[in-house]
Amino acid sequence: MYRFVQPGERVFVILTSGSLSISQSVITLLGDDFDSGRGLAQAGSLYDAARIVGDCVRRISDIDVRRWSGTPSVLTFTCCWEARFAGRS
Repeated sequence: MYRFVQPGERVFVILTSGSLSISQSVITLLGDDFDSGRGLAQAGSLYDAARIVGDCVRRISDIDVRRWSGTPSVLTFTCCWEARFAGRS
């Protein structure tokens, strides 16, 4: 379980399964962006947040497909998440 929190503003909780390397890579990208005020830190809606997570998954997938000579069957990533924005449920 991973949490990205801006106290009083927003909270994202993400649970992952599948490839550990892909999960950790995606979470690392999300965390680096969040800590720099980008990505989930700027998401204006749940839709925006979902697009940001999807973009990170695609970035890692593109890197790993090249590394593994185009074998997409080893690229598995599933996540379940919850988001809360200040003033919204």
